[in-house]
Amino acid sequence: MPSYEYLKAVLNVCQERMHTLKDIYEAGSYFFTEPDYSTTECSNFREKCGAGVSSTSPTYPDKIVTAAIDRLNVMTEWKAKNISETVKSVAEQTGQKSSVVMQVLRYAVAGLKPGVGVPVIIEILGKQRVTERLEKCRTSQEKRDM
Repeated sequence: MPSYEYLKAVLNVCQERMHTLKDIYEAGSYFFTEPDYSTTECSNFREKCGAGVSSTSPTYPDKIVTAAIDRLNVMTEWKAKNISETVKSVAEQTGQKSSVVMQVLRYAVAGLKPGVGVPVIIEILGKQRVTERLEKCRTSQEKRDM
């Protein structure tokens, strides 16, 4: 069961997308459930990302997820502003645009579901849950590549 503070934070960031309290799950389902990487939308995203990449070469999402895990794990102040700066450093490290890094991170932590900004999602989910989701994303990609 989520804590009161967690629910309050989710309600705060989702309120503009909600008409009634019942809408919270639709407005921010990724706060309550793990991403499902087997959806058609996620499969299409992976295919698009892997286009033109050899099967032995890691795709740019794999590089981004790995770099994000490394960079996020050393953060000391877990705030959206700091997370945004970390995303920029991941973009520089991987040679990708920040918007591409954000899209990959949305895939990894929210299953591509639209809504709240990625740094805010990451802040609210917390370091442990985000790290678990990033690791799960990386592991699910490795299993598909076998």
